[in-house]
Amino acid sequence: MSESDDHQENLQPVPDPSPIQLRLWPAVVLVLVQLAGLVYAQLFGHTMMQSFLFSAIIPLVVLLGLTVWWMFCRRIPFMQRLAVLVLGISALAWIAYMHPLLAGGIPLLTIVLPIMMIGSVAVLVAMRSQPWPRRRSALVLVLIGPAVVCSAVRVDGLKEDEAPIISWRWSPTPGEIAEAGFNSDAPTTRTAMIPAQVGPGDWPGFRGPERDGRATGVSFATNWAEEAPKELWRRRVGIGWSSFAVIGDYVFTQEQRGEDELVVCYEADTGEQVWISSLTIRFDEVHGGGPRATPTFHEGKLYALGGMGTLQCLDASTGEAVWKHELTEDANVAVPTWGFSSSPLVVEGLVIVSAGGANGKGVLAYRLESGEPVWQAGEEARSYTSVHLATLHDVRQLLVHNNFGLQSFVPDSGTLLWQHEWRSFTMGERCIQPLLSGPNGILMGSTDMGARQIEINRVESDWSVEEQWTNPKFRSYFNDTVYHEGFAYGFDGRLFVCVDVATGEHRWKSQRHGGQVLLLPGMNTLLVLSNKGVVLLIEATPEAYHEIARLKAIDGKTWNHPVIANGKLFVRNSDEAVCYQLPGWSAAESKPVVTESAHVDE
Repeated sequence: MSESDDHQENLQPVPDPSPIQLRLWPAVVLVLVQLAGLVYAQLFGHTMMQSFLFSAIIPLVVLLGLTVWWMFCRRIPFMQRLAVLVLGISALAWIAYMHPLLAGGIPLLTIVLPIMMIGSVAVLVAMRSQPWPRRRSALVLVLIGPAVVCSAVRVDGLKEDEAPIISWRWSPTPGEIAEAGFNSDAPTTRTAMIPAQVGPGDWPGFRGPERDGRATGVSFATNWAEEAPKELWRRRVGIGWSSFAVIGDYVFTQEQRGEDELVVCYEADTGEQVWISSLTIRFDEVHGGGPRATPTFHEGKLYALGGMGTLQCLDASTGEAVWKHELTEDANVAVPTWGFSSSPLVVEGLVIVSAGGANGKGVLAYRLESGEPVWQAGEEARSYTSVHLATLHDVRQLLVHNNFGLQSFVPDSGTLLWQHEWRSFTMGERCIQPLLSGPNGILMGSTDMGARQIEINRVESDWSVEEQWTNPKFRSYFNDTVYHEGFAYGFDGRLFVCVDVATGEHRWKSQRHGGQVLLLPGMNTLLVLSNKGVVLLIEATPEAYHEIARLKAIDGKTWNHPVIANGKLFVRNSDEAVCYQLPGWSAAESKPVVTESAHVDE
């Protein structure tokens, strides 16, 4: 061999070292479990418990498994394994730092974490024949890439399915967009010509005249394919999850505009703003800011509770404040994570709200005219519910449904009549109104433990409670239920269902859409407003799910309760409100409404 041949041999490129062969099948199995969970959640998941399982528990289990697998890949130098692990943890920590967990960081991580895990394993599989340094570089990019992207975005709350609403950091915020929409609104201080009493067809507060989601004595055409509801007006409103009170020619709701929490009066026929009552106060949380409760009308006054706990009495004609109280001070309680949400109940000359305070300050009652505190009672148990008025065994009483269970009080004194303990611990606060289901039956709802039917018994002055059944597969979440002819119609997560009240058994289930429901008993019809702003008419029958008509009413996440009043359908969410004229409206059977304080027990 010549010297030149030796020289040429020395110039030959040195081949890459043989690639490190990893045992990838355990990692592949783990990410397939993650993918299967994601697919199942999209196709079949409909409850809060399932959402928590697929978005939190499964990813954490997969993450733990991948971490163990990675740290036992001995063919990779230990320091490199450790460095990659630290890099992944640092990326997740950076995302949590840029997006505080309670302000959207947790929902964002439920998206980013599966992407990082699936992407990492996909890279290792796709590049398994490549030299290790090249695979290592790709793995680093997969881990730091999501952290870089997340640095450029923000979370603007949650969608109707609890997924985060993601926007670029430099884009206008929802609050800024909303404020821009109000710049053209000239301040108004007109006087509304409010009747002194609630009239036929009016809707004086949360869930209607009896606060049970029933619109009685009404009729309208349901062949919407031929004669659809006519849109009368549509306007931007401030953020919040309040519903409406409708009295005569006026409609009232609560909103947040910038740093001001408002009670607003609009013309029912045109949507024109009449007056605003404003407080410089703001409540925010990841599901969306603004007030939660619905104002209550009574004899020319409005009673409204804000998200931070300010209870007000307002002149319904002008919006001028008559009196106000702070629940945080009166009940010695902090603002709940989800805000104060109890829609005021007016009864026996009192206005009554849930506060969740300790030492017998769970429920507070105030004098209507002066705001003077009258009584305090109840367990220290939070909830997203409102006090409910019921008559059981000919005795009027207040039902308070919270994480303790259900308690009943005498309206004028707060004396405890009876209680049923059914504590909720795992998946958040109770947010379902108690449902009167039969002469002396009550249906209780729970996100985590399902539904329970109880019967209230009375022998002279002794009260007792009997559990009739518990159905763990009837799990309502921010969705109230209605009762009609022996059956309950409501939501199991996002499935609309019919349940036999006598047995607790399901009669049918619908497709997933979530939402709120009204009962039109005279029409044997249910009106559902879905989480995505679709109005559905459904036949109120236990035989089968039968959809009669539907209308895309409003865009965006819609959690607010719909209202039917005086021939109109009112719908709103945290962005806009819309009013429709119902076709073929008739209210011939409507009767004057007797206000609660005018009722006299026999």
